[in-house]
Amino acid sequence: MINRDIKLCVPRLQQAWAHLLATWTLAYPNGPKIILVETYRSPAVQLAYYAQGRQQLASVNRLRANVGLPAISAAENKRRITNAKPGQSKHQVSPSKAFDIGFTLNGQMVWDEVNYNRAAQIVRAAFPDVIWGADWDGDGQTTDERLVDRPHFEV
Repeated sequence: MINRDIKLCVPRLQQAWAHLLATWTLAYPNGPKIILVETYRSPAVQLAYYAQGRQQLASVNRLRANVGLPAISAAENKRRITNAKPGQSKHQVSPSKAFDIGFTLNGQMVWDEVNYNRAAQIVRAAFPDVIWGADWDGDGQTTDERLVDRPHFEV
């Protein structure tokens, strides 16, 4: 089960999300809508995510089905989406120390990296202590990261 409740996050992330949502809505009223994709993550969901790109497709899809996630394709299973093993993700503590965002336009998810970059600029300007998953080391560059996770923010 995917959790999207910001109240499941630490207060600092609740503040960052409220600021991001308000600022995004004002800055891009005709652009894509920003949404919370995930806050707290169960160990079983983390296991399913960690398996992606590491295990056979049938095994990954079995793990995903067990937690109510849709099946993925063989092409999607070539890409690792997390380096955090179960028990290592900041999504897994309670309250959660991480959230993921996304964007929708006309009811469809929009995966444009420009939107994630803009969202990161908004968060980082007001909350420099919040780490963006595309710039783990905080040097302002995304090209020097082992894993670029644009939707991810954590403390």
